[in-house]
Amino acid sequence: MYERVRLAMTKFLGIFRELPEEEELVFTPKSSVPTLFAREMEIRKLMGVERKEQPLIYAVAYPYLTDKRLIILALHQVESKTLTERKAPRMAARSGAWLDIPLSSISVAELRSIEVKKDRDLSGFLDWSGFREALVERSPAIEVIYDEKQASGKVKDYIDLVAEMGLIVKDPRKVERSYDKVFLIGEMMVEDLLPLLKEQLEKTLEIRESSESEEALA
Repeated sequence: MYERVRLAMTKFLGIFRELPEEEELVFTPKSSVPTLFAREMEIRKLMGVERKEQPLIYAVAYPYLTDKRLIILALHQVESKTLTERKAPRMAARSGAWLDIPLSSISVAELRSIEVKKDRDLSGFLDWSGFREALVERSPAIEVIYDEKQASGKVKDYIDLVAEMGLIVKDPRKVERSYDKVFLIGEMMVEDLLPLLKEQLEKTLEIRESSESEEALA
């Protein structure tokens, strides 16, 4: 009886959301993690192209992994100093905001070191959220780069809104390319989630290649 109940509960993310019958939950976090949503841009300059990574949202979040998506639930979030100074609309600080990232849209999922001292916004957020003592000055994180056009949820909607308002970069016409990113910070993410995420990405790639081969032979 207990086993049936336990398996049934794994179809829910937290107490908020039920997964479709055909989707399987692979990873559930033990606790919340500090999370950074950012956009990296290639900006045209007089002498070549400059790559700039712009932090957008700092959040206390719960990342879930299924066999089809990386799903992030942000429960407490604040805008970066750049967005605040540019009078960006405020997100509801304590309301749940989802970001759904299809595995097929992820191009990078790698280990990344976060320099906490170099990002004053991040350092202040960690103090506010209570994560500061659990992290070292150079903290490990998972960097996930994804195609924002395939993502969905309130977090994506907010990023799209501030981008359309011209608040991420002063002159959007100079942006040649952009990439949306999420950083899941902490050793738990690197040790527990990253191997599972890489495994699911490999399976997704294999399924896509197999499907393409069948279409080519048809």
